[in-house]
Amino acid sequence: MISYGDSLYLFSKNHLDLHTRLYSLPKTAGTYIAEYNDRFNAEGLISSASIDEANKLITLLGYNFIDEQFYSFVWLLSGFEDHNFFQATTQKIDIPFSEKTEAIGHLQDLEFLISAEYTIGDNAPLLLLELK
Repeated sequence: MISYGDSLYLFSKNHLDLHTRLYSLPKTAGTYIAEYNDRFNAEGLISSASIDEANKLITLLGYNFIDEQFYSFVWLLSGFEDHNFFQATTQKIDIPFSEKTEAIGHLQDLEFLISAEYTIGDNAPLLLLELK
């Protein structure tokens, strides 16, 4: 989920077709039904999203689970207009995590922190993603 402009945007995780669907809700208090906006072939399961508003860059964190192994990636969505995020320029980056990635957060200019799920007997890993 990201906050942008006057809305909150939700990115779904879809196990059936590996597309993420984009829904929006107003930021103002009230009772709403999320509005469907668009969908994107994420080629995996999206678990988190973040935005770097200064650079108009959205990151979608995701993973695949193939042959008992996690494969993580980040989609970069840049140059979007209004809330047409999936009409942006897109780039997929595979990241060196063999754990189930769960969250991405914007730290500062083109820097993001990625976390993965805790596993028994191991610490929950963190990865700094620098796009500079």
